[in-house]
Amino acid sequence: MADWSKLLLAVEPRLALTENYILDFETIVRMKTRNQGTRVKYASQIEKDVLKDVAEKILSVKIDRTKQFYPLEIFNSNYVSDVISLNFDTVPERLLSVNSKLKCHYAPFSSKEKLKEDERNALLYHQVEGIKFWHPHGTVEKPSSILLGMRRYGQRIKMVERLRKQYKRKSKDGLLDMEGSNWYDLLTTRPIIICGASLSNAEWDIWTALVNRSRNYARYPKREQPIYIMTDNPGLYEKRSKDSVNYFIPLTSKKESFAAQWNKLEKLFSSKK
Repeated sequence: MADWSKLLLAVEPRLALTENYILDFETIVRMKTRNQGTRVKYASQIEKDVLKDVAEKILSVKIDRTKQFYPLEIFNSNYVSDVISLNFDTVPERLLSVNSKLKCHYAPFSSKEKLKEDERNALLYHQVEGIKFWHPHGTVEKPSSILLGMRRYGQRIKMVERLRKQYKRKSKDGLLDMEGSNWYDLLTTRPIIICGASLSNAEWDIWTALVNRSRNYARYPKREQPIYIMTDNPGLYEKRSKDSVNYFIPLTSKKESFAAQWNKLEKLFSSKK
């Protein structure tokens, strides 16, 4: 799917779109709950049906396997250990994997409490060619894991807070083992390159993790690993004052096309083989 509007209209053609896809999704759930037939379902059950439809619509899109449309060379396990994907699709995994079916794995959570399904879904990843592909917003491989709508985003923030507390405990006890880490641990401790993601204000869970990371290193800024971002407007990320927070560092200081930046990354990563 090229954008949210096309995806949501494919699921519900009668939808009157706004510029807020999170609320548009809630409208779809409400419409289908109100207009259902004799077999009555709760809104939560309707939501699961809609998410299945979302997954099917995404999976129906033909994947172009040519290198021109997908720079697979950047997925080099000698250089990249983890990928945090905010997309529901699993295009890179499918292009890299010889298997038609991807297995869902879950990072361990150090708690005596048993995680609910929605909480466990926040720890979902696929492993292909030595790289873990994390999907904090869910994956088409498991439609119920897909994060859409105001209610689900709000619930996910509670899990992000639990991940923060777990990270603090592990750090204090010297148990921060990267092999047993989750996307939150990695986002907090590793150098990051953000590619093909705009990180809008709607990404509450990711922004919560980034703000937590910034606070974590407020007293020790030199210990904080950089977060590089692919952008066509590097001036947007200039530091305005000594006290302003620079969450991201542009991959290039001059204005370059995304294609040129992808090409630079591809050359860099392929040189590490």
